[in-house]
Amino acid sequence: AAPDAYQAEWRQARGMRFSADGVFSGDNRPGGARLTYSVNSEMLKKDGDEKGKSSDKMEKVTVEVFDMSGEKIRTFERTPEHDGINRTSWGMDRAGIRGASRRKARPNAPEPSGGDVLPGTYKVKFTYGEFSDSTTVKVMSDPRIETTMTALRKTAELRDQVAQLSATLGKATDQLIDANEIVETHETLAKADTRDKKELKEINEANKEIKKKIEDLMNMVFGTPDDRQGITRNPEPTTMQAIFAPFRYLGSDYDGPGTTEANLLRLAEEEVDKAITKINAFFTEDWPAYQQKMEAANFNPFKEFKTVDMD
Repeated sequence: AAPDAYQAEWRQARGMRFSADGVFSGDNRPGGARLTYSVNSEMLKKDGDEKGKSSDKMEKVTVEVFDMSGEKIRTFERTPEHDGINRTSWGMDRAGIRGASRRKARPNAPEPSGGDVLPGTYKVKFTYGEFSDSTTVKVMSDPRIETTMTALRKTAELRDQVAQLSATLGKATDQLIDANEIVETHETLAKADTRDKKELKEINEANKEIKKKIEDLMNMVFGTPDDRQGITRNPEPTTMQAIFAPFRYLGSDYDGPGTTEANLLRLAEEEVDKAITKINAFFTEDWPAYQQKMEAANFNPFKEFKTVDMD
């Protein structure tokens, strides 16, 4: 079995905050559950491959974590540093769900991290090519802090509720991202069109207008982008601020969610509902009119070419 893992709470020690060169600063033990595995890349070589020939790129190891009921709760990959014994760690977290973002998820993006797992024993399975093995690790809460499984379960439930809110909002913002890409495509088609600019004036204005509406909706959710250097804050309240508010309170709560967290969750639900209502209205009212206008534009990037004769 792997060494026992503790969900330790950390805080900065008293004393100097911003040390300069020459000041000794000791390192804490890395967090997470410490895991050890061994690989042999020679075992993955196929017939015809040169034995003993090293590869610059090691095959990845897939790590899967299961709770005692057999449910898979986390999957991630690690690249071994070398043949033989390697060490890695698991952050004692569950799989999360992707929330709202200004950018769409990359294809084959890593599984997002969720909240902390509950104390207990977990099975960790390593897969390397066609070979696999497993071990167990016992996760325990910080013994210096008094808490109960009931409180931890309620906290986990509220985290899941907030994460689901963000995921629902993400479905709406992903559609805005898709819509913006369609607008940019039509902007390109308008630039390539051979008609006079005056003939395309109405089309260009429609592109500009719909793009501004999409931008306003995205800023309502995420805030207006600020390119200034340093620490900046959105002057206006956003939907994402309402979603993150319960998380901030839960970060230091060991007694389970109370009235404050319940009120913050209710406010977050209200703000998400307002945002989705406005986004839905955009797609049912503004977008069909824009789509009809673009379909009627009959963009034509082709111009007339003439044959060239020798003088």
